Amino acid sequence: MDVYYTPTTSDKGNLIAACPVRDHHEVMLRILERSHAQPIDHNGQALLDDERYGPLLTEYGQTYLERRRKLGKSCLPAGCCG
Repeated sequence: MDVYYTPTTSDKGNLIAACPVRDHHEVMLRILERSHAQPIDHNGQALLDDERYGPLLTEYGQTYLERRRKLGKSCLPAGCCG
């Protein structure tokens, strides 16, 4: 988030930033599977093992995308919305 906001300045820029793990969870899971990435701690492993976590994050990402589209591209930085 530091790219979008530096607390020492008054210019906050745009604080709406997509998170690949949270907002694009299905894509992130494919990346993790292809790269054979491993969690760095037990919390990461617990999240991967939790059958409820993935579907909830996928639902969150879809809701985020729908709401972002409703905002329209005019209030977001140029080129951020593909």
